[in-house]
Amino acid sequence: MRAYFSDDETAREWLVTPNHYTGNAAPIERLRKGQVDEGVRAAEGALDYQ
Repeated sequence: MRAYFSDDETAREWLVTPNHYTGNAAPIERLRKGQVDEGVRAAEGALDYQ
């Protein structure tokens, strides 16, 4: 996921913050469950707000 963000801190913050792309769950929780495709789509969606 790091490739979608400008620095490590931004990526870390994104991973632990619930968002609507992951059903209001923290993306890290989806990734831990093996839902990598959902995590990637959420990271791509994060770029919509930058």
